[in-house]
Amino acid sequence: MTDNVIQLPRPRAMRGDASALGFFVRVGRNDHIEILNLIAAGERGIFGFVIEAPNVERQRELIIEARKRSFDVILDPKTQAMGFPGGHSESLAALPWGLDRHHTINDFDGAEGRVRAAQIVEMAAANGFTQILGPT
Repeated sequence: MTDNVIQLPRPRAMRGDASALGFFVRVGRNDHIEILNLIAAGERGIFGFVIEAPNVERQRELIIEARKRSFDVILDPKTQAMGFPGGHSESLAALPWGLDRHHTINDFDGAEGRVRAAQIVEMAAANGFTQILGPT
């Protein structure tokens, strides 16, 4: 299941037990307030949170608090959704690696592909993410 997660440099002591089955929560657009309340109350059954790239600014407080409490915070760059003609949206186009159309496989080839991949990694690193969810 973790084949599609890229581990960023992170001290081993801050990672969960790799032998345990992890419980991760995909945070919806407006779910961050409730989840902030859960972690403030001491919730420890959750391993981490998946944040969608268009919601990073909106959910900044959750990202900060989750990192303070050693939860994993995973960036979903929405590259899979960007690959479908019906999945393209203005919010996805506004991402640094977004285009004014849906992505094709060729958009991640060669030098342009390396630039897009670097943009995703830069966003993850700049915003304190511990992992990046990749398309499968």
